[in-house]
Amino acid sequence: MNRMILILLTMGYASRYDPGVFKSVERVRGLPEWSGGHVAMADSSLVGQKVMICDEKHICWIARVTDCASKHDRQSETDPRSGYEWMIDGNVAGELDYDRGVSRVGTIIRIYQWTRRYEYE
Repeated sequence: MNRMILILLTMGYASRYDPGVFKSVERVRGLPEWSGGHVAMADSSLVGQKVMICDEKHICWIARVTDCASKHDRQSETDPRSGYEWMIDGNVAGELDYDRGVSRVGTIIRIYQWTRRYEYE
């Protein structure tokens, strides 16, 4: 029997990238083109991995972690925090691609990693 096990990576608020940003990041990072959803997360070790994202209405989709928060940039001239600090301080679970994120900004999302377990009878 084949079972899928979901591991909760994070839960928090959704933010979003502007249209086209993930495609640029994809090229800069040298990641293969991906036509599914994209997400940026605080954990850089997840870049390139596929995750499952579920919103408050229990609508779930597969996304690739295409970007991560930098610990060395500044949010703006008036906000000296790094992108990483901004995500952690604001309990931002992920920044979604524009198409999936525009209606979900500020709502709670859950991001899962999955693994398969085979059970033999």
